[in-house]
Amino acid sequence: MAWSAACRRACGCFCSGGNFSLGRLCLAASEKSLWQETASVLANLFGGGVSGSVCDRRLDAVKKELRQRALATRNALEKREEKSRQIAAHILESAAYQNTERIFTFVSMGSEVETEEIIRQAWQDGKAVAVPKTEKHREMHFYEIRSLAELSEGRFGVREPKGGAVCVPKEGDLLLVPGLLFDGKKNRLGYGGGYYDTYFAKHKEGKRIGLAFAAQRFAEELPTEETDVPLDAVITENGWEE
Repeated sequence: MAWSAACRRACGCFCSGGNFSLGRLCLAASEKSLWQETASVLANLFGGGVSGSVCDRRLDAVKKELRQRALATRNALEKREEKSRQIAAHILESAAYQNTERIFTFVSMGSEVETEEIIRQAWQDGKAVAVPKTEKHREMHFYEIRSLAELSEGRFGVREPKGGAVCVPKEGDLLLVPGLLFDGKKNRLGYGGGYYDTYFAKHKEGKRIGLAFAAQRFAEELPTEETDVPLDAVITENGWEE
C-alpha cells in the first residue's frame, strides 16, 4: 500500500520530507458542536509528525476515533424517525427502485436509518428482499426473506435471517448499505468488521447505495485503504448524491 497517499487521506494529513503532520479537519457545520474535540484528539494521536513506518497504526487510531465520534453524533441526532421516512421516500420514488426486481438491504438497528418501511413496501410492490447474515472470516451472505418473522438475533445483536435461499446480486439490483460516515467520493467508514468490503470485492454487480443522515456526511475525504470499496451513491434526508 502507498502509505504516503493513505496518510494524506487521513483527515488532512500532508506529506513533507517523509513525515506527516495533521492538517485541518473539516466537519459538517451542523454537527461541529459534537465534533469540536476531534481535531485535538487526532493531533495528539499524530504527535506533530508521523513516519511512514507507523502510519498504519495511526490510521487505525484515526478510524477508531472517527467511529466513536460518528456514533455519538448519530445517537444524539433529533428527529431520526422523520429523517428515515424522508430517506425511504427518496428511495421508493426513484427510477432505480421502480426498475429493480430485488432489494438487498441491511436490517436497521440502534440509531441507523430505519429500513423496515422500505422492506415492507418492496414486498407490497412485488419485489424480492434479501438481507445479510454474517459468518466467520469476515464472510457475509444475503438470504431472501418474505417476512420479518424470519429474522432472529445473530452476531453483534443484529437481526439476521435464519436460513433460506442465498441471493447473489446481479445487474439492476439495489444494495442498501449502512455506515457511520460517508464522504463526497462515496467512501464509507463502517463499523470495522470489513464484511461489506469483503462482499463487494467478490460481488461487483448491482447499485451500491449508502443510507445515512446528513449529519453523517464527512466534509473531507475519509481515510481509506486498498481493501475499501466506494459506493455508487449515498442517500440522506436531503436526497441522492451520485
